[in-house]
Amino acid sequence: MAVKGTAVACVAVGSVLVFAGIKGYSIPQTVQDLVTGKTPLNQAQATPITGGVSGGSGSGSQIATDALQYKGAGYVWGGAPAQGTGNWDCSSFANWVIGHDLNMAIPGYTAGSYTGQSHGPTTISWLAWTGCTTVGHSGSVAQPGDLAVWQTHMGIAIGNGQMISAENPQDGTQVSGIDGFITGEILFIRRLNAVVVSTSSSGLANSSSNQQLGQQLAAARGWTGQQWTALDQLWQQESGWSNTATNPSSGAYGIAQANPPSKYPHAGQASGGSDPRTQIEWGLSYIAQRYGNPANALAHEQSQGWY
Repeated sequence: MAVKGTAVACVAVGSVLVFAGIKGYSIPQTVQDLVTGKTPLNQAQATPITGGVSGGSGSGSQIATDALQYKGAGYVWGGAPAQGTGNWDCSSFANWVIGHDLNMAIPGYTAGSYTGQSHGPTTISWLAWTGCTTVGHSGSVAQPGDLAVWQTHMGIAIGNGQMISAENPQDGTQVSGIDGFITGEILFIRRLNAVVVSTSSSGLANSSSNQQLGQQLAAARGWTGQQWTALDQLWQQESGWSNTATNPSSGAYGIAQANPPSKYPHAGQASGGSDPRTQIEWGLSYIAQRYGNPANALAHEQSQGWY
């Protein structure tokens, strides 16, 4: 059987990894199609971009919160996101959220330089980029804003072992579990170095103590066990328990993501302070009055994307 020269060239430079960009389209099948001269996908190939430096600003919770606003958007393989919401695949979705919305550096682009007019870096570039650090290989270690990256797919972690990603043309941009999403490939949980730097000097550094305080105040209301688990999941997803977390799109602020921040008493407002206790107590009262308990609030969040 004659092998087309273009197929050999594609395999040689690693373009096979780009063709296998849709969930479920395996690398072995892609290799087979290329060797036999077939075109795996009837789309223009996205060009891998390598290099780049870390930089920019932002936090993991801001990345996760921004990404979640696009739940339900579409999917276009190799798409350039500036052409319209949902005109992206898994990697160009991450490029848009991190590089465009948060103005952070991504592979091949310095902070603030990615406009979304082109697809941008692929999963392979994100795996190789020195602007990220691999922190593990399981969804259990992923914090909001981390990247779950395989050879053929990637998503943005939102906490509790979940991610949001552009999955495929049928499902679009959706939330799913990280572990087990792709089989036969190694999962890398990658954390942006810029997030690590910002964490050391922001409210995220106090997220653990904020969480402990939240558990104590919730218990005072009788919210323990499953109710505490629901509250923890809700606010982990909303803010990562950061008392300075800000949604760059809506302006929601703090641990409970009050919108506008003026809903907090003065000590918890963005303009007047960021006291964790004030934010938590307000948030607990809000949940009690509107939903009755955290489990109901979480159920609304999961069905509607907000609470």
